[in-house]
Amino acid sequence: MSSIGARAKRARGVVVASAGVVMAVAGPCRAQPAQCAVRAGADANGTAGAVGYSDAQDTGDLFGVPVASVTTGGAVGGGGGCSAASTAMASARFGSLSARGGGSAVNCPTGSATIYSNATASFRDRIQVGHTSLPPGTRVPVRLRVAYAGWCSSVQAASPYCGGTVDVIASITLGQMRVFTTAVGVFVEESDGVVVGGVIDLQARFARTSGASSGSLQLPGMPAEAVSCGHDALVTVTIEPLIPGVVLTACSGHDYTPPCPSDFNMDGVVDPDDLSDFIACFFGAPPCAGADFNGDGTADPDDLADFIAAYFGQPC
Repeated sequence: MSSIGARAKRARGVVVASAGVVMAVAGPCRAQPAQCAVRAGADANGTAGAVGYSDAQDTGDLFGVPVASVTTGGAVGGGGGCSAASTAMASARFGSLSARGGGSAVNCPTGSATIYSNATASFRDRIQVGHTSLPPGTRVPVRLRVAYAGWCSSVQAASPYCGGTVDVIASITLGQMRVFTTAVGVFVEESDGVVVGGVIDLQARFARTSGASSGSLQLPGMPAEAVSCGHDALVTVTIEPLIPGVVLTACSGHDYTPPCPSDFNMDGVVDPDDLSDFIACFFGAPPCAGADFNGDGTADPDDLADFIAAYFGQPC
């Protein structure tokens, strides 16, 4: 069986020296509550012939709110049988970002058809670093891990249109770790630039888009051209201390240490709900992004076997 650890790979990140040291605060949130926010935006739009629609929403920065989520959708029918419909969803919570959507369209003799599904999500947080015995200023190592799972599909005569970015920045007291990738997998950066009594300013931004277009009118005597698109993706971010005794206290209250792998719904408890939720995810049509349990870029029987093995054999 495969394992996430065996297939983990290092992102092409960099460590950039900062001009000064970020000073500790009385509490990670008390001095600057604006450091802790979530945001989600979604846009579903398209055209059918000469008629179009657009449904765009953005929560803006939400402070003190654990989850930001929006869902958009629209549909239109044009003359001669053109049609277009799409949806988009984005959700942001501290430590994880998700997006999904899609749609379908058909051209006609009087016009082409186009659809787009776009979603963005982000969070930012401030994390204070402490230790049970080491004095302030002691350097302690941590590991930033970004897991990106999902799929994107665009079915059309021309080139498929799928895109996405993941941008995670962890500003450390003596430098900066950054992960930027569009690939599926687990990406890791390690740093010993964290100091006891300092803070980590963590930012994560995620964008996902898919689209499809007939690109032309329905030709005389030819069938209409049907096009479709879809996407579903999940980004999770954890920060793991690499020595005992390190205490990370987030402004948001979120625990960024890696969760138990068997806790699929991340509610803090491993119970039958996790097993049923994973099975529903895995056998969905198509599977949801979390079905790629081992992080190798595909949802296949290995993922089901690995999750069952973790659930029954590795209690947390």
